Amino acid sequence: MAIAKRLLFIPILILAIAAGYWWGVYSSESPSIPSAHQNRLSEELSPYLRLHAHNPVDWYPWGEEALAKARREDKPIFLSVGYSSCYWCHVMERLVFSDPDIAHLMNQFFVNIKVDREERPDIDEIYMTATQLMTGHGGWPNSVFLTPDLKPFFAGTYFPPEDSHGRPGFPRVIQALHVAWQEKRQELEKQAEQISQSIARIHTTHTPSEKVEGDLLARAIDHIEARFDSISGGLGTAPKFPPDHAINLLLAAYRQNPQAKYLAIVEQTLNHMALGGIRDHLAGGFHRYATDAQWRVPHFEKMLYNQALLTHNFLNAYQITNKKAYRVAAEEIMGFVSREMTDSQGGFYSALDAETEAEEGAYYTWTEQDIRQILKKDADFFLSCYALAPMPEGSAGVIYKTDTDSALSAYHQNDATTLHARLSPLKEKLLNARSQRQRPLLDDKIITAWNGLMIGAYARAYEVLAQPEYLVAAQKAADFVHNNLRNADGDLYRIYREGQRKGEAYQEDYAFLTNGLLHLYRATHSARYLQDAISLAEQMHTAFWDTQNGGYFLTRNQNEMIVRTRSSYDSALPSGNAVALHVLWKLRALTQNPLYAQRALALTNSFALLAENTPGAFLHFIHGNMMASSPILAPDSLVTASATALPSDSANTIKVNVRLNIVSGWHIQSSNPTDDYLIPTRLTLDTDSAEIAQIDYPPAEDLQFPFAELAIAVYTDSLNIPLTLSFKTRPQNLSLMLTYQACDSTRCLSPQTQRIAINVK
Repeated sequence: MAIAKRLLFIPILILAIAAGYWWGVYSSESPSIPSAHQNRLSEELSPYLRLHAHNPVDWYPWGEEALAKARREDKPIFLSVGYSSCYWCHVMERLVFSDPDIAHLMNQFFVNIKVDREERPDIDEIYMTATQLMTGHGGWPNSVFLTPDLKPFFAGTYFPPEDSHGRPGFPRVIQALHVAWQEKRQELEKQAEQISQSIARIHTTHTPSEKVEGDLLARAIDHIEARFDSISGGLGTAPKFPPDHAINLLLAAYRQNPQAKYLAIVEQTLNHMALGGIRDHLAGGFHRYATDAQWRVPHFEKMLYNQALLTHNFLNAYQITNKKAYRVAAEEIMGFVSREMTDSQGGFYSALDAETEAEEGAYYTWTEQDIRQILKKDADFFLSCYALAPMPEGSAGVIYKTDTDSALSAYHQNDATTLHARLSPLKEKLLNARSQRQRPLLDDKIITAWNGLMIGAYARAYEVLAQPEYLVAAQKAADFVHNNLRNADGDLYRIYREGQRKGEAYQEDYAFLTNGLLHLYRATHSARYLQDAISLAEQMHTAFWDTQNGGYFLTRNQNEMIVRTRSSYDSALPSGNAVALHVLWKLRALTQNPLYAQRALALTNSFALLAENTPGAFLHFIHGNMMASSPILAPDSLVTASATALPSDSANTIKVNVRLNIVSGWHIQSSNPTDDYLIPTRLTLDTDSAEIAQIDYPPAEDLQFPFAELAIAVYTDSLNIPLTLSFKTRPQNLSLMLTYQACDSTRCLSPQTQRIAINVK
């Protein structure tokens, strides 16, 4: 890469660059023992920052105090970015940042800043780009050296504590950089300026198009097919991450055009993931990624966003295939989140760590002897259904399933129900034994964006599976966010922990939460969720829209950062702009407001060329773009109404019959709905010169829907509503106002009011 080559004119840095290469093994020395010393990070909310509170390093959180010190003392900045469940972040904390001699060098030469990437995705995005430009790869911990004006001049990921295997340790690196700063500062600053300009070009420069020229879906599917592993599923080789965005895109494409190859890729992937060790077969949930192509040996951290995205994958596949294995996988994910990642007030925690006692996977791995001691005579049966994938070091292994339920049932000559009945108590015994081990660290900070993802997943689960506890979880979390992560003006915060909220929210927080609320609205038809979603979408547009180039910025303003970025590329999470595109098209369909379509098209045009050139990085965006071609239902076309005046014996009254015709497959609520959140069908007058003296709404029909535990009283097909109008002076014309909400079995459209003219001559 051209930028990286610019470093070669500083010979002393060549050796240091090599140290930035990803490094390490699965276990390390014992954890550092906290000293009596505490630095500034002890006052931070982030569990990740607090893990460094006893380091002898003079750490600062990102903020004006640290930045002002760097400017005042004219010192370069060492920026270390990580997160609480990052294994190699822990290794560097133990072996490097806890070393007093290394800390002395750091404190002498640099202003040292520690950042939790989950609190500050804006910082993470900018300086991860810098690391990728300079080294050709990235990862966490991300170690970046900056000028006092925040421009990066050197970067790497994990650095070992001492020289090893021909690579320099962190002390050698920081001493080399100190010498270069003292003796070759002009060259370093020139290099930092070039890197900063490249970062700005990557994150801000693009050419909006007037329309989407290419077939984005075709390009995306070509990309997926080219990378598809036809043996073990997934995309590419090891390491393998769950291809959440690709799966949902293929399922959406299959619904539009049911090609067998789309479903084959999805099923091959989900089947192998569900069997592999990336799935926690005892407690439910999935680890972040697999280190091998067969999905058997995971990187053990469990992230909330993985659980949310995979829930959607399995539920969508279940809806199409009706295969029980997908339903069970989704149910186990949600069971795990409810038990282990949910606050008592309803919010969802961020992550579970990968390691315990300085060993990755120690909580989750087993030896065959362990299993036999616990299960005794039932061990052979269990080990005929599950096996142990060996870890890179040691004798322990990861539990994975040897075959599908149907194959195992055939092997044991019984049905799947009997198989599950035999396995369930054995898995419970192992889980109980595992729970006695030291548990991994829980990152209990509550992130608005990730909660939006999980709210949507639980609401979707309720819609598909009709289990009331899923709706309760979604609603409780939505209430938690509303009560704890919004201020009086409705603006969002990023983080909640220990009764405190922190940090101005980012565009992704608004987009993800809005999308979650729209899932809740679809599941419940409660107008408050739609109104909250509309309000948040407006706030997002006002605060983050790029009026010059289109698209949404990640932050409200640039602040002290070297560039104001836009989240356009998918990563483990879908991009904030892609989620916003989904939100805008959903709001267009629900409200019929053309403004949302205009915004969606402008957003699409902002990134269309990038999506055409790099479809693999825009899969969720391309999925959102598919919604532009979906038919938009007009609520006022689903119900037609007419009124006929009947002969009357009185000069001051008139009888009227109102006829309603409802499109097949749709219904409207009765005049006396079964729940408060349902919109009643009502007829009213728009004048004070007359009144409805009597109205006889017909009996409603009780129908059962997936989203409701009890039957709901509705009107379908056609109905007559007789009424009597009274007046002092007989008018020639009157109008009735019909209020209703049209729904089908999965959604409700926005409430409507129709005017019905009556000729009373």
